Amino acid sequence: MRILFPTPKKARATLFGIAWVIGTVISPQPILAASAEAKPSETLTARKDVNLKNSKIAAAYQVLAAKALPATLAVAVILPDGNVEGVNTDKPMPMQSVFKAPLAAAVFDAAEHGLVDLDATVTLTRSDLSCSYSPVADNFPKRTDYTIRQLVEAAVEQSDNSAADYLMKKIGGPTVVTRFLRQHGIDHIRVDRYEHEIQPASVGLPKFHGQWIGSEALDEAKAKIPLAQQKKGFATYLADARDKLTARGGAEFMRKLTAGKLLNKDSSNELLAILKAAVTGKGRIHAGLPSNAILAHKTGTGATVDGVCCASNDVGIVFLPDGTQFEIAVLLSGSALTPADQDKIMAAAAKIAVSHVVQPSRSN
Repeated sequence: MRILFPTPKKARATLFGIAWVIGTVISPQPILAASAEAKPSETLTARKDVNLKNSKIAAAYQVLAAKALPATLAVAVILPDGNVEGVNTDKPMPMQSVFKAPLAAAVFDAAEHGLVDLDATVTLTRSDLSCSYSPVADNFPKRTDYTIRQLVEAAVEQSDNSAADYLMKKIGGPTVVTRFLRQHGIDHIRVDRYEHEIQPASVGLPKFHGQWIGSEALDEAKAKIPLAQQKKGFATYLADARDKLTARGGAEFMRKLTAGKLLNKDSSNELLAILKAAVTGKGRIHAGLPSNAILAHKTGTGATVDGVCCASNDVGIVFLPDGTQFEIAVLLSGSALTPADQDKIMAAAAKIAVSHVVQPSRSN
């Protein structure tokens, strides 16, 4: 059973001023196992791109990254043959709500090992609520009871921060999610903090103690502090090694999920269905796909300070009508473009991948 809260309408900006001609370029161990202990002090380090074997698609992504400047664009596509293509594929980038997909996988893993009952009903109190976007918080106290499964759906499908923070605490905290990833050979995603820790810090606000509950309160608090304070917090957040991922790491997570290497068959299928039902980011990867393609994905969007967005991300699995699939992660940080134009960059990245994947069949 899905819990569907109304999604607020977002203002649409003018059409992107750049003609994206490049879009047509041819182109199971328990989660608490000590052997895979997470290292909170570890840093994801950038490496030179490797395994980028197709010159046409790599060149197209280089052009796209140049158009995104001065923002940093990172893209990784795992093609059907297993090769990885993209740009800045191994550069650590701010993750934001993309972490909710690995979090959901860790919750399903806990359920598989009898540590969590997905059908158990929990009653949320005010102390369980988080800041920034959260329909769960906005509907409190009118609604307080949810199953764990419903909270997973809220966290992934609608990117609900209260749902995510509750689930994170339920399974033992951020290190449990990172440990789950390491156990499954995913080394380039690290989860370190709760949403209620990340969001205030990223805009220069003090620690959260329940004072900014819901979707609007944090923005209102941010508007009351000096811009210099906002910019200092923003810069500190961007420089922090915590809560980062690489585009390759995001794509690898999705590849392992769809291959059944993270969870059992039933859990994998359920999580994929939840990812397919996500209502966020319709203008991102989804907008660069054929109309009859299916996308299972998780977005992430960070704060904007002085006209610059810290992160605008989309990571997913694309299922094309002919049965072909590929995984793609598109991460954009430091962009001063409008949200709609940031989305168009991500859509262009998806379009490049599709053009490359489907091109061979056109020439036969």
